[in-house]
Amino acid sequence: RLEARRTLARVLEEEVGDAGAAQRILQQGVVEEPSSLATLDELARLAGITGEWRAAAEALEAALQKVASSEPATGREIALTLADWRRERLGDDAGAERALEIALQCAPENDDILLRLEELQSAPGREQALIETLRRRGKLAEGEQREELFRKAKRLADTLREPRWAEELLRDLLRVDPHNDWALESLADLMDESGRYPEALA
Repeated sequence: RLEARRTLARVLEEEVGDAGAAQRILQQGVVEEPSSLATLDELARLAGITGEWRAAAEALEAALQKVASSEPATGREIALTLADWRRERLGDDAGAERALEIALQCAPENDDILLRLEELQSAPGREQALIETLRRRGKLAEGEQREELFRKAKRLADTLREPRWAEELLRDLLRVDPHNDWALESLADLMDESGRYPEALA
């Protein structure tokens, strides 16, 4: 059935000259059979001609709802494509972020997705969300990169004057790296400032 739709779409575009109708046919195909990633490329090409990116994105969202939990690999690809369209074609950073969160549900330990989230959340006013994303990236990272991600998150917490968040970050780092000198020293300083020094390593 999907192949029939793709054939009809080609006829509508090439012989009838109606790219908009062709796009609508493919949107229906994407929703009916989300696992056909090749159709996404065709849909993107047509949306580039018609400018109807919002309708194309809405079709992807409907497709994503069908496969996110049952076909995580397909769901991840659709969600990443949707995030690109939302951000680059529609200027919808909030919609792009929602799509990336779904992509993460499909691939919880994918640092590339987290990095894209970090980029989106670097805008003013998104500091709390950014701290959480940096924490998630830090837990997946190793060595110097892990410490640098936690340092970056702590700097944000300090800028926001949120010592509780800073403490939680330091304790999270120590759970995965119990002998991290920077975290141990920073936590001791934090406890000392709050008058709870004896509890620093508890």
